[in-house]
Amino acid sequence: MDNRTVTHTINRRLDRLSLLAALLVTMVMAVVLALDARGGDGAAQVCADGTCSTTLAGTDDHAQAVTRAGTPQLAAGLLSTDGFTPRWECGTFSSLHGWTHIIADILIFGAYAAIPILITFFVFRRKDVPFPRIFWLFGAFIFACGFGHLIEATLFVQPWYRLSATIKVLTAAVSWATVIALSPILPRALALPGLARVNDQLRQEVGQRIDAEHAMQQLNQELRSRNEEMERFVYTVSHDLKSPLVTIRGFVGFMEEDLRHGKGEALQDSLSRIRRGTDRMVKTIDELLELSRIGRVVHDPVPVNISELAQQIADEVSTTHDVGSARVDVQPDMPTLVIDPIRIREVFENLLNNAFKYGCSNPQPHIRIGSARHEGEIRFVVQDNGTGIDPQYQDKVFELFQRVDREHEGTGVGLAIVRRIMEVHGGRAWVESTPGQGASFWIALPDALVERTHVPQVAKAAL
Repeated sequence: MDNRTVTHTINRRLDRLSLLAALLVTMVMAVVLALDARGGDGAAQVCADGTCSTTLAGTDDHAQAVTRAGTPQLAAGLLSTDGFTPRWECGTFSSLHGWTHIIADILIFGAYAAIPILITFFVFRRKDVPFPRIFWLFGAFIFACGFGHLIEATLFVQPWYRLSATIKVLTAAVSWATVIALSPILPRALALPGLARVNDQLRQEVGQRIDAEHAMQQLNQELRSRNEEMERFVYTVSHDLKSPLVTIRGFVGFMEEDLRHGKGEALQDSLSRIRRGTDRMVKTIDELLELSRIGRVVHDPVPVNISELAQQIADEVSTTHDVGSARVDVQPDMPTLVIDPIRIREVFENLLNNAFKYGCSNPQPHIRIGSARHEGEIRFVVQDNGTGIDPQYQDKVFELFQRVDREHEGTGVGLAIVRRIMEVHGGRAWVESTPGQGASFWIALPDALVERTHVPQVAKAAL
């Protein structure tokens, strides 16, 4: 049994003992007063000139008779008025003075009787109210006080002073029982949080629940998006990987026919087509593996000069495409980013490959790479003057295996990789294009990724 349980048990026992003591004291005093009443049967009472005096002439025989008679005689003794006169007849009370006492005592009794009723209603309606026994004791104490005032009001016409004394003893006993019961729980009551603190806690809990609900909604939305993306991924992967296999299977059948008929040249052509199909499948699988690694395989961020990187990639990519007359302009003062060097290289490789492959249909192809700052972002653009992209396809080009131009070879994974890398780095990717006027592929990253090369003298001194 822990200390709190022991303390609670002791407190409950103290409450019960205090109540029993109060009842015992009240009963003893009631018996004493009743015996006093029966012993004063022969009293002589004199009231003159506004003064009261009483001369008792009884004997102890009456007290012994009360003791033998039991409870009825005890109650009669408490209600006895022998030896006393009403207050109207004792003293110099004026009508105004007397009625002021009477009305005030009755009003006090009414208020003291109403308060316990309200307390009882409150305790019954609020089952979680702390320290309910204290509420009951307060109610009994207040009612006893009120009943004492009611008796005081009746003393002006009915001098049952023994009953009044008994009520006062009962009130005193209940009062001290309340004090004894209240003392051990006072520290616990002081430890209860105040209303302002409870309201603050409730506001915090409500705020936390709202935040949790918003986070849950976002997670559910992300989960739905991931599920939709997975469905599209499974469908497109199965379709795009199946296509080369169908091609290979078809040409294997042609090879069997060519072998039976001894057609060597046709056999060589079929082998070449099979090799191209397998190469396409291997490239698609490699790009899918690379897409799956984004966000999982992370490289340490290092400063990367975007102007130098873009120029280097443009020189490399231009040699793999038959666009010898293409003009490539790279903005020389693009900022240096502190970023994953492998991922940012993949972004520009895919954007420039896309520009050289689909944006050089113009007789004088022109590709421009530049940057600009805008509203807390650093933006980069790869712009061409090719055929452009119809607005209805501009959102789809960044989806997996979505290809607008079927005339050129491609896997449809490159721009999906670009968007995924941007998302991982807190950025975004989009295209702006007008059919027949080329396309501008934009990427935007947080401005915080820009290397801070210029530090004021004051800041350097602080460092």
